[in-house]
Amino acid sequence: MNFRLIFRILGIVSFFVAGAMLLALPWGHSRFGGDWSYEKPGVIGLLLSFLTASAVGAFFAYLGRNASRVLLRKEALAIVPLSWFLAIFLAALPYLFSGTFRAEGVTMSLGDAFFESASGLTTTGATVLTELEAPELVPRTILFWRLLTHFMGGLGIMVFFVAILGYGTVGKRIMALETGGTTAAGTWLHYRQFALTLATIYIGLIALATVILCALGVSPYDAICHAFSTLSTGGFSTFNASVGHFAAETQLNAPLIELVIIFFMILGGTNFVLLYFLVMRKPGELFRDTEWRTYIAILAGVTLIVFTSGLIFHDFDSFGTTDTPLHSASRVLLPWDAFRQSLFQVTSLMTTTGFVTDEFEKWNSISLLLFLVVGFIGGCIGGTAGGVKVARIVVSSKAFRLELEKVYRPNVVRTKQIGSVALDDSVLYGIVAYLFFMIVAVVAVTFLVLVIEPPTLWTEGGEPVRLLDLFSSTLSMFNNVGPGFGVLGARQNYACLTEITKLIYSFAMILGRLDLYLPILICSPNFWRR
Repeated sequence: MNFRLIFRILGIVSFFVAGAMLLALPWGHSRFGGDWSYEKPGVIGLLLSFLTASAVGAFFAYLGRNASRVLLRKEALAIVPLSWFLAIFLAALPYLFSGTFRAEGVTMSLGDAFFESASGLTTTGATVLTELEAPELVPRTILFWRLLTHFMGGLGIMVFFVAILGYGTVGKRIMALETGGTTAAGTWLHYRQFALTLATIYIGLIALATVILCALGVSPYDAICHAFSTLSTGGFSTFNASVGHFAAETQLNAPLIELVIIFFMILGGTNFVLLYFLVMRKPGELFRDTEWRTYIAILAGVTLIVFTSGLIFHDFDSFGTTDTPLHSASRVLLPWDAFRQSLFQVTSLMTTTGFVTDEFEKWNSISLLLFLVVGFIGGCIGGTAGGVKVARIVVSSKAFRLELEKVYRPNVVRTKQIGSVALDDSVLYGIVAYLFFMIVAVVAVTFLVLVIEPPTLWTEGGEPVRLLDLFSSTLSMFNNVGPGFGVLGARQNYACLTEITKLIYSFAMILGRLDLYLPILICSPNFWRR
């Protein structure tokens, strides 16, 4: 095991996180809307965190001096999860050093800070903060840092690492792990160019979303924060009511803002390689892709079902996630408004963004079941969305159909493929193993938190409601969705959970972001043996 190289790369990751902290400081200045009486703790907290992260980086750099640049598979398998754990720990420091309040009179604990940091970098979007619009509780600088973690985690810290530094065969192996094997074989220069392309598209889309939101009347601060959250499919917002806040602002065109966010959420859930072909004026590659077509078909089909069932069960109201009426008393909620709410919520949950415009957990049971399903499926491989990915569902369904055909046509031999790519049995075995492991992990963690969490939060509904709430939140953590149901739903947060549950959920977010295997590998003693 090349420990010197591992330490060297961990040092670079520490410096990367430290440098990012400085980007949040300008928002404490009065020219950017800051009030020093509120922003002083945030600025001091970020500076102390910057110094700490820099010191950690210097320490690892010292341990990794004169390191060889030859990285084998085992070291690459260790570097990716270790870098994520280190980045999450360092990103939690601003919350602690600034004394950010989880609620009025309650400062964030270590468990709170680690949960918030893990949620930000894994782009889960779950939060323990109960009041986002009070700078005396959460300074704007800290709020911006919170959204900046979405930016860093959306494309992946290690993708930026490879794009900026390259780092020879190190970058080649890291990119193969970080992108889930979606890159084609090639030299390390090919991988670096690929990483640069992804980063350019990602940053370009964020800039475009920011400009459009500003043109629609959203403040620059809120526009860039929501652009970070939208393209990373994260879900953090600068408002307590999430995107539903815009509907309460009478001077804003909330429906148009929601449509813009829907469009960019869909792009975030799309394979960025296909977006590259789109930029290169090759839209045919996008429409020929089986995974993307299935992704859009699921979005459209589930939206139609949710919309229809919502009309039947009268799910759609005029209040959304705020207490302010979205429409005048004389105005009847139009079918278009109901369809937009359905489309927004389905897109948000399938892309695992977690934005909300309504208390969707109060909708009918058919819609709730579909929300669980699309949140489990997630977006496309190579995008920023979480979930098990549409490609795995496509391959699994094709394999099932072929096995079913063998029952009555045992002598027929068919090639297993997705699009024009043939799949061997090892790929199918890996997908089945992954899905099985995901189901077992969700059930195990749900059982664990049921044992840990006291039933006092569920005074209404009893144990069945408690089970549904904790199961939905556990599924949400593994698939990096964000909100769950009930007491952990659209207008609620995770502050009510115990410290142990927050740490368990933090680990679940990391497992989901790294496709389950990598974090568990480094916890195995056999992995570190020669």
